[in-house]
Amino acid sequence: VHVYQCRNLPAADSNGLTDPFLEINFMGKKVKTVVEKKTLFPCYYTTFVFDNVTIPQLENYLYAPQVTYHLYDQDFEKNQYLGMCSYPLTDGIQTAEVNDELSDPKWIDFFKEVQGDGQGSLLTSVQLIATNGR
Repeated sequence: VHVYQCRNLPAADSNGLTDPFLEINFMGKKVKTVVEKKTLFPCYYTTFVFDNVTIPQLENYLYAPQVTYHLYDQDFEKNQYLGMCSYPLTDGIQTAEVNDELSDPKWIDFFKEVQGDGQGSLLTSVQLIATNGR
């Protein structure tokens, strides 16, 4: 999972900014980005690898679990939920090796409960590499 940047995030702090980070979930595994301080346009440019997950064959990606991204603002007492988005495997690129050329990433809008009720978007892409037990 390649996480590039976010844009137009909602202000969550009294200074009109936010301290955003993403929690990324896929197939029961969870990872987090670093916290970018005082920004509405964080840049992450990070790649996360989800090892040892079984994904369906290409023709069944429509029914596969999606990669989900939860956006939070880091606060001292409790992190504030700002929204989420998801990336279907049908939009991912399947490559043979990690260094193979990627397709262009895409912007995905965040939402809180239903599409359209959030603010901001995420630039991301998903690369699927079949290891076949390697």
